[in-house]
Amino acid sequence: MPLAGAAIGHAATAVCTWLVREPLNGDVAAARATRPVAALREGLRFVWSVPLFCALLGLFVVINVAFGSLMVGINLELVRTGTAPLLIGLVDLAVGVGVLVGAVLAPRLVARVRAGALVVAALGVLAAGSVVMAVLESYAAYLAVLPFALLLVPAVNAGLSGYAAAVTPPQLQGRLASVLGLTGLAAGPLVPLVGSGLLDRFGLGTALAVLAGLLVVTVAVLSSVRPLWRVGTPDTWADDAAALAASGVVPGAVPGAGPTEPGAPPSGR
Repeated sequence: MPLAGAAIGHAATAVCTWLVREPLNGDVAAARATRPVAALREGLRFVWSVPLFCALLGLFVVINVAFGSLMVGINLELVRTGTAPLLIGLVDLAVGVGVLVGAVLAPRLVARVRAGALVVAALGVLAAGSVVMAVLESYAAYLAVLPFALLLVPAVNAGLSGYAAAVTPPQLQGRLASVLGLTGLAAGPLVPLVGSGLLDRFGLGTALAVLAGLLVVTVAVLSSVRPLWRVGTPDTWADDAAALAASGVVPGAVPGAGPTEPGAPPSGR
């Protein structure tokens, strides 16, 4: 049933995408004249020319792989020890509860807390929760800790994707989203490989300790990224967009001109 549901969902997405016949921002002629390889180069050049984007891409790949592998290790260990499927499902339910409650809190947090500080605090909580689970190594600890460890993660996604949309000009919105999405997909295959590999070779205790330690180190490195600390609340993002345009990084931007209206925010994790 889950596989059938996923297949139906992907098929519906494919049909809806096929029905989109023209670019949505009106630059039909320009879009048709741009070759895909040239568009990809332009998107990559923009991402790598923004120090914040450049730093976050690599660090977030490590964070996603570390925490995803931790969850894979826990689930496989529960299966190996004969835990009832319903109880295993409750662990993933605990993750969902934390994310859903965090999604409700995210708009207020993003509006009131500087995005840079919010990112470091949220991922610090995630790393701390991972350390607690590695130390206690018990089913009860997983259920109790996971919702709180993930509580602030939706605010990170909302804040960073909103900021990226605010400072990226319309003609590069899709290319930025594609680069970010491709980075996330590239890290996906590593999660089960790392999680199952560590569990098989060293056991759950060592696997959790290694992955929790990797999260702590990565968050410490993240906290040293100076451009991240300069990202404020949404009312300051227009100024950041103007400064980015004036720096000459944005193709075709006129130095000193105000920011253009951002398009739809890219999705990211």
